[in-house]
Amino acid sequence: MKNPAIAIECATCAVPVNPVLHPKPDTVISCPQCGAAEPYSAVWQACMTDFPQRLAGKPSDASWRFRTGPTPVTKMPDAD
Repeated sequence: MKNPAIAIECATCAVPVNPVLHPKPDTVISCPQCGAAEPYSAVWQACMTDFPQRLAGKPSDASWRFRTGPTPVTKMPDAD
């Protein structure tokens, strides 16, 4: 079974960032629209802080969040 990538978006622009498979904590994640950039560890922490707040219907001031809307996905061909 294949695992889907977790979509992350810039909370300011609501623009999805390209997922990085198995990033290291210091891998820089950046928004393609506004240029905001932070290490993956900080992005992940922001998403983990934001998610329960949004789930509870509370506002969040996190700079990054998990994408909840549709995300375009490129289907990779199955290996033979």
